[in-house]
Amino acid sequence: MMDENRENRNREKVLAVGYSVRHIVCSGFRAGYKMYAADAFGDVDTKRCAKRYIPLEPLSNLYREIGAMDGIILGSGMENANFLFEKRDMEKIWGNPIETVKRVSNKAWLATRLDDLNVPHPYTCSCIRTVEELKEGRLKLKLRYPVVVKPIYGGGGTMNKLCWNDKELTRFANRDFICQEYIRGRHASVSTLSTGKEVVSVAVNEQLIGLDSLHAPGSFSYCGNITPFHPVSRLAEQMCEIAEFLTLKFGLKGSNGFDFVISADDRQPFLIE
Repeated sequence: MMDENRENRNREKVLAVGYSVRHIVCSGFRAGYKMYAADAFGDVDTKRCAKRYIPLEPLSNLYREIGAMDGIILGSGMENANFLFEKRDMEKIWGNPIETVKRVSNKAWLATRLDDLNVPHPYTCSCIRTVEELKEGRLKLKLRYPVVVKPIYGGGGTMNKLCWNDKELTRFANRDFICQEYIRGRHASVSTLSTGKEVVSVAVNEQLIGLDSLHAPGSFSYCGNITPFHPVSRLAEQMCEIAEFLTLKFGLKGSNGFDFVISADDRQPFLIE
């Protein structure tokens, strides 16, 4: 049976699409899949593990490739790329369906659901509503400066801004952004694997955010992870419990990540996204 499964895997052609897909392509290659890669870098390791490399731009390069694939894995930056697929090709996507990813990656929607589920997270509200409250002199006391302004969709932190006063907040606010309470502390994440019915946390990671030594373009820019991360064991357990609970609650499949900030006093992890 094991030989038969290995033979089946060797026949499967899998396309990984994303801003950077080296980790996906190399893992799939080691597992015996025929991996194809489309990303923005085309580094040596990616090309070594891929049957063929396709530059991510122009996206028209991908249309003819998708039809020939048995499976498609969407990496960072391409989670909502439903414009790439014919209806018949949507079933080829491994992991979370595009609609699920679009829903859970909406930070405004997520904040509302976390409120409902009593999961600790930063106070979050609409930027436009906040600016209106500023003009009317009735800004809620929950939202104190400094305030983080970030896009409703998107990751990486490059568009996030820390606002220290009304003038800065008004300048950066628009309908596509949210305002979020700024929590000082250590940045961490939890990586989970899930079938949709079962889930396991496979790593607790320290996140490297906004480091000048890594030439980060902004104070919230994601620079990488250090794994494993060893915060107070109680906090690690709590973060894993939250990540596993939300994975099943939201029906997530495959590999998923949950970003946290651990409060400066090491008392509480707050889910960020």
